[in-house]
Amino acid sequence: MVRKHKILILLAMAAFIFSAVYNVYAEQKALALAMVTGIYGKLSVNGDSAKMKQRLYHGNVVKTEGNSKATLLLKDKSEIKMAPKTTLTINDPDYNITEKRGLLVELGKIFAKMTKQKSNFQISSPYGAAAIEGTELQVEVIEGVKTSVVVAEGSVRFGYENNDVLVGKSFEGVSNSNKTRISNPKKVQYRNLIKWQNDINTYIEVIDSFMKAFNEALQIKAQSGTGSLLKAQGQLKIITACQDKLNSMVPDPDFSNGHHYIKAAFTNAKTYLELVKDDDQDDDQDTTIFYKTFKENYDLAQREFTKYQSDFNKQVQKMISQK
Repeated sequence: MVRKHKILILLAMAAFIFSAVYNVYAEQKALALAMVTGIYGKLSVNGDSAKMKQRLYHGNVVKTEGNSKATLLLKDKSEIKMAPKTTLTINDPDYNITEKRGLLVELGKIFAKMTKQKSNFQISSPYGAAAIEGTELQVEVIEGVKTSVVVAEGSVRFGYENNDVLVGKSFEGVSNSNKTRISNPKKVQYRNLIKWQNDINTYIEVIDSFMKAFNEALQIKAQSGTGSLLKAQGQLKIITACQDKLNSMVPDPDFSNGHHYIKAAFTNAKTYLELVKDDDQDDDQDTTIFYKTFKENYDLAQREFTKYQSDFNKQVQKMISQK
């Protein structure tokens, strides 16, 4: 009877521990701290391939491969742009009281556009940490050498405990691997920082540039006495550059159809221009077909992109508004 009683107690304790662990796990899964909003190349989370709109939680290790980039959106609407060969970890003291809320940049370079912080937030590195309020800054970690913090807007406290400096706009703070006293920040030109942009607008920018050049080329042709596009070489170069930019982009799987339609529309439009270089070919049936196909693909791409943007914004708002 005593043995049976002990077994029941052990089972009850096991159930309690399992329940507590499960509740912590469930709570952590319910409270995402960030979201992947852009992948250009290869991005991994905890060693596994990451996906667009993937939620990120405390302890997640996020890594970009060589020649790859990524963008993250934090729960407070702060934005993080990761350069190639960058590794960072997301921390939240709600799950580990020894950690401060923020990011640990272990290697590489990030550009952070931070919103005004309601509580302490810091971007840490092996060689120093930057206390954030609301600012724009670049953090670069060179393994075994140094951490560099360049401030584009606002100011940050950078350094170690009882050994930090105030880094203001257009200044750089540097700490080395020896963790010696940090020297006074130096004024720098920060034009070469990773410039922040909302990557979801990349398609819009490429499409707008392409369409502007395409319409200008048509206008130049219409105004030319010979009907030649020789005067539109600048526009044709822009069109080619837009095609190259589009071909280098890695689409979100949710926008694969739209990406395909844009590529098809660009190809059709460029082929149309090539076919109408001379007036004699203006009425050719092939040119009419290419222009019609271009318009159809362009309209399909616009509808896909509108749907993609709407779904994307809903996912972001859902992550931000979670309790």
